[in-house]
This record gives sequence, C-alpha cells and structure tokens, in this order.
Amino acid sequence: MLRIFVLLSALLLPFAPWASEITVSGGSEHFSWQEYNDGGSKLLKESGLRYFVELKGVNHFHPLWSSSFAGRLYSGVVGYESDYWNDPDEGTTLAPEPVSTDVDYNGMRFEVVFSRRIGELAHQRNQPQWWLDFSVGTEMWRRHLRSTRLSDGTGIGGASEDYHTVYGRMGARFADPSGFSAQLGAKWPFHTDEDARIGGDTVTLNPEGRLSVYAGVGYAFSPAWSLTLDYDSYRFAKSDPVEHNGMLVWQPESHQDALSLALHYRF
Repeated sequence: MLRIFVLLSALLLPFAPWASEITVSGGSEHFSWQEYNDGGSKLLKESGLRYFVELKGVNHFHPLWSSSFAGRLYSGVVGYESDYWNDPDEGTTLAPEPVSTDVDYNGMRFEVVFSRRIGELAHQRNQPQWWLDFSVGTEMWRRHLRSTRLSDGTGIGGASEDYHTVYGRMGARFADPSGFSAQLGAKWPFHTDEDARIGGDTVTLNPEGRLSVYAGVGYAFSPAWSLTLDYDSYRFAKSDPVEHNGMLVWQPESHQDALSLALHYRF
C-alpha cells in the first residue's frame, strides 16, 4: 500500500503548487461486478473488498467557483461465482457444475471537477452551501480471472481483460457548517475500450455506456479529518460482436457497483 501511495503522489506532484488545499484519503469498498445474457438472466457475479488510496487537490479560484483534480489507485481480490462457465445462449458450452474462483482487480482513476456554488447564501461563510459539480474522468483497470478446477479435476483456464473508460458526471452537493455533507448525481461512460485476451490474441470490444447514479454522505470531525460513505456505479450494454478465428466474441451486459468507506485528511 505504501508503494501505491508513493506512485500516486508522484503522478499528482506537478499539481501541488496549483492547489489551495490537498486531501489524502484511504479506505475500502465492497465491490460487485455482474453480467447478464440477452434474456436478463445473471451469468456471473464477482464481489468482495478492494482497497484504495486517493489524493485530491482543490483550487478555490473564485468566490463562486472551484476546481479539483483527484487520482485514485486501488487493488483487491474478489470472489467469482457462476452457474455457467460460458452461457449456452452465447453459443458456448455449459459447465457440468457451478464454477468459482478468484478475480484480481488493479486499477487507477483520474478526475477533474468544476464546481459552482448556488443559492442566496453562496457568498456567506458558516452557512449551508449547495454546489453543482461537473466532472470528466478516466478509469483503467485489469480484471484477471484465476485458473480453477471442477470437482472432477477438469481444468478451466484463467483470463484477463483490460478496461479503459472515459466518463462524465454531473450532480449536486450539500455541505453544512455542522460537518454533515451529501451528494447525488448521474454518471455516463461515453467511451469504453475492453481488451480481452483470448488464447494468445487480444480482441478489442467497445461496450456502450449507460446512465448510472452516484451518491454519498460524509461528516467532518474537525477542519482536517472527515469520514465519507459513497456509492458509485457503472452500467454497460452488450457490446457489438467482433469476429475472432471464425467465432463471434462480445462482452455481455455488465453492471458494476461499489460502496466505499474512506477516511480523509486535509492539509
């Protein structure tokens, strides 16, 4: 974890002189990834804990406007459960029994946010504040399914997928002088590349993003320390099929959900 924090610090170091305040955060999230066939039946579910560190710089460049830049690195091993190793509706074979294994997740996320204060009390300190947030971000992660075996000893090989998505978010945020805060908004991944490794080849798929939501609540114990509980999500439609070695390959409809708890320290 220390090496991850050092790497993230190095990536964000050029932005330090620009920021009027810097926040360092760490925490864990309960993560879930689910895939569905064309009929809406669940093909598989991956779930478990991932851990992250984050650095955020904020610049209050105007009484009504602020901007921020944040970077997060995360890692974790989650469980995989599937009744079907492959979905027969997708033209592949049914496993003779449910399949379980572990999945390694490693990734990073960078986001730029522009915020606008709203309301009659926007200029006054020690008053409740409302903000509109507009953000653009990019996230990259590797999803690696480990090899496993069925009860009869049949081996099932592992697989890796690399994702890169660019998204936009828009929402409202509330902060009270008592320390309580809350946010709610919508998220849309407008471009996504998925590099799936099949045998010794790589096939690039482009699952189309769908609208999803994010939300969070927080409490500041002091001017420096705060705790937040956040929900984030992605929604991807089934990708267009791509031909590979005489077969059609695609990514099923996929849903990602994460509920995170983080401790923050602001300089």
